Amino acid sequence: MNDVLKNLIRTARGEIAPDPILKDGRVISLFTCEAIEKDVAIYDGVVVGTVSHKGEKCLDARGHYICPGFIDGHFRIESTMLTAPELPGWFKYL
Repeated sequence: MNDVLKNLIRTARGEIAPDPILKDGRVISLFTCEAIEKDVAIYDGVVVGTVSHKGEKCLDARGHYICPGFIDGHFRIESTMLTAPELPGWFKYL
């Protein structure tokens, strides 16, 4: 397992502080069809959890909707003008 994945898991467990934390946003649940007020922890650009975390950098998301995993849920590969091997690097900038 590489170090990035290890750190993502450690952050999700609360062992490493996320950076940033989106505080008090309304998280859209596609499973329950609800918008639930929660904090969203992010590490290295990846959502690692929606439970209470502690960290130094908090962004106020009050009044905003957050859709983890729903961002760029559909796109057309040919519209990106990228080849398949280039796509994983492109997602980091979304």
